[in-house]
Amino acid sequence: KYAWLNARRKPVLVNFEVTLRCNARCGFSDYWKTDPSARDTELESYAEAGRFFDPMLYTFTGGEPLLRRDLEEIVRTVAAAVRLKYIILLTHGGMLTIDRARSLWDAGVDQFNISLDYLDERHHAARGIPGLARRILATVEGMRAAGIGGIRFNTVVKRDNLDEIMPIVRRATELGCGVNLSVYTDSKNGNRDHLLKQDTVRQVEELVAELLSFKRSR
Repeated sequence: KYAWLNARRKPVLVNFEVTLRCNARCGFSDYWKTDPSARDTELESYAEAGRFFDPMLYTFTGGEPLLRRDLEEIVRTVAAAVRLKYIILLTHGGMLTIDRARSLWDAGVDQFNISLDYLDERHHAARGIPGLARRILATVEGMRAAGIGGIRFNTVVKRDNLDEIMPIVRRATELGCGVNLSVYTDSKNGNRDHLLKQDTVRQVEELVAELLSFKRSR
């Protein structure tokens, strides 16, 4: 299917931003400023768009997609509309429970990407959700015990969490999860507080070397 899509210059990945609302208070995002009335204009189905684009990968994101109480139905209709696909859910994890994960898994979600930038209270402070890191780790442990797979942490590399990257990678390995790493950008709302700067170059190089060594050892 990948070759077919490329030959016809069609998208391999389609993102469905199912809501602009969010209940976190991230300093690098403005979604939490979205008026609650936005729910009145949110689409009820994405199946037609899914069928039209027919890519290999779909991601359901927001805002915080778990604010949609009908998210399972949205996922289910897209999954039924397309034959060959892989469905990814992006979430900050604050509203994710084992039961909700199970219902989304049954609806057709293949992979849960959960934001995790710190293992300690810094994550709670950054997202504005008390106890968030502990809640995420406990939920993921429960999901794995319940037989739910396809779990990855989305970790953004920032100047103030370089010391957390390897601990997150090791914790994810213990839990049987993966980690997606990306570098912080100020493109969302111009917040430059977390940008990597010249004085972190050596530390970043050492981190990359350690990550590569860890990966080769697995």
